[in-house]
Amino acid sequence: MHVRASACRALPVCELDGNERLAFLDSAVINPDNGHVEGFVVRVPDFLRAQRQFLSSNDIAHWGLVVRIRHRDLIGPLDERLRLQEIAKSGRAVLGQSIVTESGRRLGRCRDLQFETHFFQLEWLFPRLFLRWGIPVAARDIVEVRADAIVVKDRPAVVPAEVPAIPAVPAAA
Repeated sequence: MHVRASACRALPVCELDGNERLAFLDSAVINPDNGHVEGFVVRVPDFLRAQRQFLSSNDIAHWGLVVRIRHRDLIGPLDERLRLQEIAKSGRAVLGQSIVTESGRRLGRCRDLQFETHFFQLEWLFPRLFLRWGIPVAARDIVEVRADAIVVKDRPAVVPAEVPAIPAVPAAA
């Protein structure tokens, strides 16, 4: 299944054999070196406010209208994940980052992205420049993710037919 990051925000997280809502997805954590969705920051309801925790994409057993995990203990503190700390320290975010071509043309900021839920691999970036959506950028066209910008290959004159439509409509599972 192909999912847009904006469409999965606030999806409930439950155990495989229950319907208790343990948490709600908040944002995807993308590895800038390989485009893998490492996991998700989740909001765990607490008495007065929600705690921000982490759920690894490896711990997701089923993805649909509800994200299912095998056990509630798989949701844990962000600061206990060493790989996430390395990604955060690098300052090379994907979502919210400026997108530029190799020749220096600014395409906008990455305001949404699409990934597939079987291997959790990044597929598309959706730039937005001021109030307009730009042409989606395939993840295979990413040259480098730096702290100041995502550098992508210069665009061909013709846009390929497989480019997803904008704006996204959440996919039913």
